[in-house]
Amino acid sequence: MNTFAKLIPIGTCPSFGDGLIDTVNARDLHRTLRVKRDFTNWVKDRLESCMFKENEDFVVYAKSGENPCGGRPSSEYFLTLDAAKHFAMLERNDQGFKVRQYFVEFEKQAKKTLPALTFKELVANTLQANTETIQRLMLEVEDRDQKITVLAPKAAVFEEHCGRSMTINQFARTLEGVNLNMVRNDLKRLGYLYHNGLGLRVYAPYRDNYFVEKINPNDQGDRAMYVTPKGKELMTKLYREGKLTMKAVKEKKKKVTAPPAEVTYQMGYR
Repeated sequence: MNTFAKLIPIGTCPSFGDGLIDTVNARDLHRTLRVKRDFTNWVKDRLESCMFKENEDFVVYAKSGENPCGGRPSSEYFLTLDAAKHFAMLERNDQGFKVRQYFVEFEKQAKKTLPALTFKELVANTLQANTETIQRLMLEVEDRDQKITVLAPKAAVFEEHCGRSMTINQFARTLEGVNLNMVRNDLKRLGYLYHNGLGLRVYAPYRDNYFVEKINPNDQGDRAMYVTPKGKELMTKLYREGKLTMKAVKEKKKKVTAPPAEVTYQMGYR
């Protein structure tokens, strides 16, 4: 670790928000990684490809005085250790791996040397964390209460149609205009029920899922068909899609009345 410390000095920079943060001079990193590209193009490409943000992941200082190579004064880039680790990984070679491991080990050693928190600091941190947790939970409860308020009317409608235990015919009575004598035939036609010669049965994929068969001892072993909440949703859907037979609308017969007496007399029927 001491060898790498001489090659890549790690300092602190005051330009990253509050306090100081460990930083690496990108020029030192460029040299240690043995990058063959020129420094300026290399560091700008890496910063752009990693989408690093200035004053969060790196900071730039313009060197005072003239550039010995001519042109504008050169700039110095200082990277956070996380940004420097990304730079090292992108080199995809043994040297990049070694440099990254050096930064990881440096951070481990730095954590060991951090001063222990006082009791007051520990309590303050705990209270702050608890306050943030309570505020988050209060927002979640408020959001839940708003959703319950919105869904309550819908739940009442669902309970009316889909929440109670009923036979198929009992539930069909809640669907206005449905022909009760044809409901079971409709469900047979649509592939939910079938007749096996002894009575009406539910096909296996829908048994106990949409419809339930129960032996009715009062009807000499005949199976009564009950509809589950999921089955009630299905029947309501079929009703809305017009797949259940509706009652026929009876036309009123027109009443034929005899013509007035004076009319029959004038026409010679008397």
